[in-house]
Amino acid sequence: MLIDYDNGDEFTLPAPYNLVIQLLTPESFFNTTLPEAVPIAYIVTDDSNNYLVFRGTKTIEEWIVDADFPLVPYPYVNTDAKTEKGFTDLYNTLGLVEEINMLAETGDFDNLYVTGHSLGAALAVVAIPDIIENTDFKDPIMYNFAGPRVGDQNFKDLYDGYDIESWRVFNTNDEVPKLPPTSFGYIHVNSGEPITFGKPVSGPFDFKDIAFDHEGCNYYNTLCGMTSDPATCMSMADGADRCNAGM
Repeated sequence: MLIDYDNGDEFTLPAPYNLVIQLLTPESFFNTTLPEAVPIAYIVTDDSNNYLVFRGTKTIEEWIVDADFPLVPYPYVNTDAKTEKGFTDLYNTLGLVEEINMLAETGDFDNLYVTGHSLGAALAVVAIPDIIENTDFKDPIMYNFAGPRVGDQNFKDLYDGYDIESWRVFNTNDEVPKLPPTSFGYIHVNSGEPITFGKPVSGPFDFKDIAFDHEGCNYYNTLCGMTSDPATCMSMADGADRCNAGM
């Protein structure tokens, strides 16, 4: 999506997916002001299913810049929960609930799947209580990958209390799911599912291994390797950013 945007190309999806909307954000990256809003998520339909997909960051450096560690009140539910300021501020620019409610009015939909990688995984977690409390989709299904910690113990209790189907997949060598630090009051929501690829990083400036261990396509290819037909699984992502390069 972002590559097509940068190249001035129309963003399209293969059948049977129907693009409903791209969600844009004016939030800045690398501490610079964007000349215009850029795509950060999209919603698609497929028969009776809906899919809300948050993109990840283009580079690990971009995520680190976005990781503004202070906790702020979670504003979408009447709760004492707090979430990371950068993620919350970015999510607040999307007007997501309004778009989902308009979508619900257009058809008879059974499921809402929510997913994201890296920053997108964090935004997906932030979105869940808002969606449950403020839309007709009371039982969304979550799959996210390489996500950082999002909020405090109260937010974890709020999220886990919904008892939805939720899968938080992380590479044991990936440094991003270890941030923000627990010493800052952060804690992961439940449903952690560990996988392993790459190798442990040697230090904070080991950018090559940090990037490899966090790369979304390495997550994808590793998970494909756990299926009964890895080649077919990998071919389904052909054409995605670096996903056709394998590991």
